[in-house]
Amino acid sequence: MSSSEKSLQLWDGELMISPFGTPLNPEQAAATIDRDSPLILEASAGAGKTLVLVERFVRDVLEGGSDGVPLECEQILAITFTRKAAAELRGRIRRRFAQLAPGNARARDAVSQLDSAWISTIDSFCARLLRRHALLVGIDPSFELIDEIELRIHRRHAFRAAADRLSTGEDSAQALDLLAADGFDNVMKEIDGVYEKLRSAGQAQPRLPVLDDSQDPQQWTRLLDRLLVAYGEEYSALKRADGGCDFADVVFATRDLLTNHPTIAASYRERFKRVLIDEFQDTNRLQLELFDALGVPSRFQVGDPLQSIYGFRNADLDVFMELAADYEQRGQKRRLTTNYRSRPEILRAINAGLSEIHVPSGIEWAPIEGGNEEHAQGPLPLVELLFTDKGLWEDAELSADGAEARLVASRIKQLIDSGEATSGEIVILMEARTKMGNFRSELERLGIEAVADGGEDWWNRIELVDLMAQLRLLTNRADEEALLGALRSPLCGISLDALALLGAQKLDDRGLSLWQAFEIASGDQIEGGSKLAALDDGDRLRLRNFRSMLSAWEVEADRLGVGAMLERVVADSGYVSL
Repeated sequence: MSSSEKSLQLWDGELMISPFGTPLNPEQAAATIDRDSPLILEASAGAGKTLVLVERFVRDVLEGGSDGVPLECEQILAITFTRKAAAELRGRIRRRFAQLAPGNARARDAVSQLDSAWISTIDSFCARLLRRHALLVGIDPSFELIDEIELRIHRRHAFRAAADRLSTGEDSAQALDLLAADGFDNVMKEIDGVYEKLRSAGQAQPRLPVLDDSQDPQQWTRLLDRLLVAYGEEYSALKRADGGCDFADVVFATRDLLTNHPTIAASYRERFKRVLIDEFQDTNRLQLELFDALGVPSRFQVGDPLQSIYGFRNADLDVFMELAADYEQRGQKRRLTTNYRSRPEILRAINAGLSEIHVPSGIEWAPIEGGNEEHAQGPLPLVELLFTDKGLWEDAELSADGAEARLVASRIKQLIDSGEATSGEIVILMEARTKMGNFRSELERLGIEAVADGGEDWWNRIELVDLMAQLRLLTNRADEEALLGALRSPLCGISLDALALLGAQKLDDRGLSLWQAFEIASGDQIEGGSKLAALDDGDRLRLRNFRSMLSAWEVEADRLGVGAMLERVVADSGYVSL
């Protein structure tokens, strides 16, 4: 590249020019210039971290590092944490190259080369490596990542199998006591949480630490450890039988590939001259071990520890904080502190509030500076801080989250009733989707229509409950909870009276399962003295139709994946139209 091209497109005298035709601020420029050394960038919201990522990538391709040798797109590995974010990053890099393409041959070439660039999520990067070295790792190169719905089903079946193993072994009494005291679902949730937490910390086969004192801790620790190990074994077996793996599996396999085969690791160190990692606050120890095994010297990590509240895939904030402290000692840490996204009035309110609130240990809080002068023009926005009265919400038997939702809903009702705003002009932002249910309930209580964008309560919607019950039934006829759910749902749609008759038949004929009662009810031969003889013609027809569809679905269940199976169930039953 000629000096005139460089001056025209990336520089204005001594100032680095952003895609917007304005100079990068000093913090952004400092984080962009030194691309040869390792660097960690702590960037607050709206401070331009993606801009810095894009500029580092583009300038490495157009200028190279201190040696002046430009890099190819395929020599840069860029990692982010969602497929949407990876696509957006690739798109922004492409637009920046296109902006610089007039008069710049390398920028023009880079636009076409970008499709093959290594810009992806961690699991996509790992899958790409594993398929290249599948025979060496001992896996099928056509392996697939199992989708989350199917993994949920596997986890439930794995825990049930693990609990059954313990309930019939030497610890059967204690195991049954544990499940009875805490409940099957609660114990399953805790065991699965510990299992995933330990795997994200780098344990391929999680085990519990041994306790030393308190009232007979060894007995309970051994029991929980055996339950954890059995759960891991059953879960792994189900994934193997499915011919797939989960997110952590591919990270473990790639880490081990690079650790156990130094020549392969060296080949990728030679290939990748730069590694760029976005949203580094969402990293866990297993992922850090993967990046360390890759061993590329010039590794750039950017994140915001204050956004670690989201806990993405068992993220461990200590990983970010420990690495940031280490890099800072070596002078390899930078910060972006100027916010270009929010209005000054909003920032002043945030600064005033957060300055009085305890932030997590080790995180340095500094007031956020506003950097967009355009936001200072026009009418001032009103910032209100609403506080719940603890006494009032305790009297109303509300949780803290419920009280917050009720207060916000009441204020929204006032705004709508006064004509200051319509419901379509109001949006509620929150730090966790799990709170959406509270807000939606309170808004509906006041007659305010609301639409929730996803959320944990999404899984509790009746449509999802019905379809999940059907999937469970296809994998296990003995799952009576799933059978009851499917029979009562629009998939079958029998009456409550019919359900009661099925239950009565089961009780009348000892040893008869609910499935067997269903088979009798959906057949043509019901004995005159049977409780099921009282079924009306409509329920009998619905049971026969459902049994016919179920038989067809069972034939297809082993061949089709979860997504295709759901499509088949919905299409055959007409569930959507119902």
